[in-house]
Amino acid sequence: MLHLLGCPGLEVRAVRLRLASASPSGQIRVKNCCVKSDFPLKGWCSSMAAKILSVWTINFSGSPVLAGEFAIDSGRTFFQYDRAYLANRDSFALDPVNLPLRPGVFRGRGLESPFLVFDDALPDAWGMAILEKRCRKQFMYARELALEHIDTSGVGCVFFSKPGAALMPPRWVPLSVLDECLNESAAFEMRDAEAVFRYLAVSGTSAGGARPKASFVDDRGVVWLVKFPSRLDPDRRANALVEYQGIRFAASMGLPVPDARILESGETASLALRRFDIADHADSPFKGRHGLISFRTLAGGMEQARLGYEGVGVFLRRVSADPVHDMLLFFRHLLLNCFIVNTDDHLKNFSLLRDENRGWRFSPAYDLVGNLWGMDTHTMPVAGRRADFVMDDLRMAGKELGVSAGTVDEEIARALDIAGNYLENISAIPGTGQLCSAVEKRLKGIKNGASSS
Repeated sequence: MLHLLGCPGLEVRAVRLRLASASPSGQIRVKNCCVKSDFPLKGWCSSMAAKILSVWTINFSGSPVLAGEFAIDSGRTFFQYDRAYLANRDSFALDPVNLPLRPGVFRGRGLESPFLVFDDALPDAWGMAILEKRCRKQFMYARELALEHIDTSGVGCVFFSKPGAALMPPRWVPLSVLDECLNESAAFEMRDAEAVFRYLAVSGTSAGGARPKASFVDDRGVVWLVKFPSRLDPDRRANALVEYQGIRFAASMGLPVPDARILESGETASLALRRFDIADHADSPFKGRHGLISFRTLAGGMEQARLGYEGVGVFLRRVSADPVHDMLLFFRHLLLNCFIVNTDDHLKNFSLLRDENRGWRFSPAYDLVGNLWGMDTHTMPVAGRRADFVMDDLRMAGKELGVSAGTVDEEIARALDIAGNYLENISAIPGTGQLCSAVEKRLKGIKNGASSS
């Protein structure tokens, strides 16, 4: 039932770049990682086994555009923009902080900064495991070697090919095929996601994350990301229904969210989310694409989550085309994660989306699932705390993010009001007992706690 609801002897001159790493005070540190050079990228490699990949973007019209070359040489990595790309006024920096649009060779190790934007193009956890099985290779310690194996159904607008090879369009699988399968076979078990993907001939690697997921296209050409249940979920319906309630909560707070559908088969539920990185107006097999860059990439690594929401906000303020509004959205997202006890608030779960007209903007919210096992310690601190938040913690964080005191209090009051309905709604979902207890405890702590200790 279907309910609508990623050189020896050469004279070089170092160019100073601002890389996305910050001190607790919010000062962005500066490192050298780019040198000016007209030398071919292959010349920077010392190994005969070095691999060169073409780097492409897919634009809003759905046309592939050659952006540059990426070299992999025994753990060392290099990138340079293509000359024609640099000369095109419609071109943009793949990473506005770490890979600014300029000539020269950027250098790094693997997919560490400044190449985290390329890592954004890869699947994580479950998806990478499927990719390794398909390729019969291990990428755990050399994720950069997986880049040439990802297909163009992936999230974002950055993709890779062998030099001289054309970028191949994805094979979009109709959503109707999945829907018919779910309706016609009560024995079709969505929690056996690998069997589902084999049946539908889907790679299962179109997006990152630990949860099985894949992209499908409906009869209007709209692309949906379907998130399947995990065998570890406390109930077959819990994760999808709880995330759907998280999306409703976010929308009520004024956060942008993707359209969502619940797909049901017997006592199992999955969540379908409309891909917000896809530009729907493009008539192209690739689909038009919006650039997508994670906060992990902007900040220079997952470890920067230690800076807390307030520290990470420095990078958002620097890159956003509308920092005042986006900082308010980020504060709302902070409140949302606190009130739904979404402890999985790491830096890959926040992104900027490159808008066709407005530049880089805070993306629609995603992965809005409270902790189904009742754990309440967050990945990213709020006012220096990862749990047991009180009202003053939220007020302090809002102030540090540049939100006015009056607006902070209004946003907190609204979130508290919505949270009551959220708690009532998730209480009716099987397998949410521990989450409900954690949410209730969190709300009481914020309402009754006068100050931080």
